Amino acid sequence: MKSCKKHKIKYSWTIQLRKLILSLLGLVIFAVVLIGIFTLRNPKTLPFREIKITTTGTHLKIPELKNIIIHHINGGFFSFNAGELRSALTVLPWVYNVSIRRIWLSKLEIAVAEQKALARWNKTQLISNLGTLFTPPIATIPKDLPELQGFEGSQKIVLARLEQFDRLLEPLHIKITTLRVSDRETLFLVLNNHIQVYLGRKDIDKRFEKLVCFYRQIIGNRSDQVEYIDLRYPNGLAIQWKKTPSP
Repeated sequence: MKSCKKHKIKYSWTIQLRKLILSLLGLVIFAVVLIGIFTLRNPKTLPFREIKITTTGTHLKIPELKNIIIHHINGGFFSFNAGELRSALTVLPWVYNVSIRRIWLSKLEIAVAEQKALARWNKTQLISNLGTLFTPPIATIPKDLPELQGFEGSQKIVLARLEQFDRLLEPLHIKITTLRVSDRETLFLVLNNHIQVYLGRKDIDKRFEKLVCFYRQIIGNRSDQVEYIDLRYPNGLAIQWKKTPSP
């Protein structure tokens, strides 16, 4: 009877010892993990030794990008906050996309893609190839882009019209330099030979096809003599010829 009790006491003590060892082991593992996390989050752990910056386009300036990047490189390979840097770079109006790549063990590659501007919008903005508006410094707006004007939220519609009209004018070797849509949705445009064209607001496609159809026949090589073409007539068009200076 006594030996049985001793066996039970010994067995209970073994279980307690095992629990204690497991608890201590758990604490050691937790401490190691914690130390590892703090070590990896330390900016001095695996700092970047090489930073490569690449850009597309002509409006993104490396010195400006470098200043922003240096300001946000406040960590090492593991502690560096890529999202924070990406947000800081995409604030720049000419930036379309930012790709950040960490290369083991101390290299950082940053690729910055430029917005692709297709046209000017209401004199102060640009329309991208995706139909989105962005507002760069006035001095950086390309002057050779077509000028579009329209009411708020109409930029995609106006851009689609520009692309449609330019395709139709391609056989005539003519392009549009100005396209305006008023609040009443009336269309006015200027060709790159300085001829003004009034399309109005109705039957736009039919009227423009009329312009393309009759241009060679009526205007031909006399474009420098035409002031404007008015297509707002249901059964024809009107041409205002420039006045010939008196001798």
